[in-house]
Order: sequence, then structure tokens, then C-alpha cells
Amino acid sequence: MRIAPALAAIALVAAAGTAHADFLVGYWNMNTGQASGQAAPLTIAAAFAANPGVADLTTNFDPNGYKVFTPIGASAHNGLNGLALYGDVNGNDLGLQNGAAGVNNGKYIQFQFNTATYSDFTLTFAGRRTSTGFTSFDVSTSTNGVNFSPAGSITTIVATGYSLITFDLNAAIDNAATAYVRLTSVGTSTSSGGNVRIDNVQFNATVPAPGAAALLALGGLVATRRRR
Repeated sequence: MRIAPALAAIALVAAAGTAHADFLVGYWNMNTGQASGQAAPLTIAAAFAANPGVADLTTNFDPNGYKVFTPIGASAHNGLNGLALYGDVNGNDLGLQNGAAGVNNGKYIQFQFNTATYSDFTLTFAGRRTSTGFTSFDVSTSTNGVNFSPAGSITTIVATGYSLITFDLNAAIDNAATAYVRLTSVGTSTSSGGNVRIDNVQFNATVPAPGAAALLALGGLVATRRRR
């Protein structure tokens, strides 16, 4: 049975739309970085093979309000969300403290990376908090680093141990030369040492599989020939 050229193009594009692969676009294992008391901004390198462009983690937290911890014993995360990546060891995590008089309430950590050709982003990380730590993070996104749009909140970080936190960014940062994702701290207490700890942060995206990209190109060619 023959398929008309225009219908063939539609069929090819439809087939391509179902063929996707997950791709790790940004990753921070927190095993190296500046310690508490050093000048902001905090920057932790993420120059791994899976990262196709510039990637930085910065913050406007008071420099005395973030620490690099080595979780042990009851607080260990056992490499949750990262131990199998690049041969990583079960190393440090990043602790974000309330600070004196809650000075860091409303402060943020910001991830910056290239999302060109990628879509449908999901943020995951290992997280826990102390009983007096921040209760949640407001998530916002930007493609210029100036104008940010709210994307939702992360409210599932618990004080009973590390858990895997997952947040769907939908299409907020798709196909951007530079994308920014901010996590802004919400809720504080009189305990300056109350904190939230995060580790093994990943941004995963959906990309067309190689065969799908070829099908899309072929579909466009068929449609063009039909118009002639």
C-alpha cells in the first residue's frame, strides 16, 4: 500500500516524536567547593563530560551561611542520586543555614547552564533538613538571568533523613542558550544553625534519539518535495 508523500511526512514526524532519550545536562556532586566563610559567590564546578556548556552554581547567601559537610552515620545519603556517575565517591554535600536572625531566609542558590536543543527538564537531588532548617524552596526560572518566573515549590525535604527530591520544570527552560534555575529558601527559625543539605544535583532533559532526528529531517524533505 502506498502512502501519499504528505501523509508519509506526517507519519515520519509522528514516529520521530515518540523516539527520545534522556540526557544529563548539568550535574553537581558538591564534593569540592568553597568552605563556609569564604567570599560569595559560591561556585562549584560541574565540568563533566555530560555537560555541553558553561555550568555554574552561585548564591547570594551570607558567606557564613553555607557549609560543605561530609555526611556520616545517621546523616549519610549513601550516594543517593549520584554515586554511579563518573565513579563518584560518597563525598560531601552543601548545607544552607538560616544564619543569624534568619538572615538567609529568602536567599537563593542559582544553577546556570546551556539547555539548547534540550527539552522537558527534570531537577533531582538528594536532600534533607534539620528540624529548624528552611521548610521549602520556591523554584523560579529565567533565560536572561534578570527576569525570573515562578515554576512552583519544593516542599518535600524532610528532617528524618535524605530522600530523593524530584521537580518537573516542564518547558520553562527548553532550548535556551543560557538557562537559570533558582531555589529560594522559605521559612526560618531562631536557630542560626538550622539548615537544608543538598547533594548530587542533576538536571536531566529529553532529546530526540539519533534515528528520530534523521526521521524529522527526512520528513521535512518529503514535505518540501511534495510542495514542488
